[in-house]
Amino acid sequence: MTKKNKTKTKKLVKQAAPDDEKSLLETIINTINPDMTVNQALVYKEFCREKGVSCFARKIYPVVRQGRLTLQVSIDYLREQAAKSGAYEGQLGPFWSNGEVGAEGGLSWLDFWTLKSPPALAKVGILRVGFKAPVWAQARYDAYMALDKSGKPTPIWAKMPENQLA
Repeated sequence: MTKKNKTKTKKLVKQAAPDDEKSLLETIINTINPDMTVNQALVYKEFCREKGVSCFARKIYPVVRQGRLTLQVSIDYLREQAAKSGAYEGQLGPFWSNGEVGAEGGLSWLDFWTLKSPPALAKVGILRVGFKAPVWAQARYDAYMALDKSGKPTPIWAKMPENQLA
């Protein structure tokens, strides 16, 4: 964030928030996501408050793409909520596949991804109280991969696609 943008942010915060929130909003914008507007920071702060999570706990992420705010929850937050429900008993996987059909006619699944290229698919089995078998969820790389404005994978997807997919 440039010095000019920081000054602009401070002015906007002063106009939009009572004195006791100014410092918090400036901190959210300057440390969590400098692309957020003051209104977006207020939405993020309120959403975190409603969920009972600190804005700084790294459980809910404010993502701004092309000026639009999306609030994304972390897998740790989802697991925490599932554990609180009393129905979550763990998981199987994640497992990854390159999407190629093997000799037996099915997909080949790996429990550790070592290839340089991103996996085509990932799956996880959720174990729930009272269920006789895991509940499986699958994800395709091309369906979930986030792209930047130029159409390339965002930095986190480029760096660790297997982690993002699972």
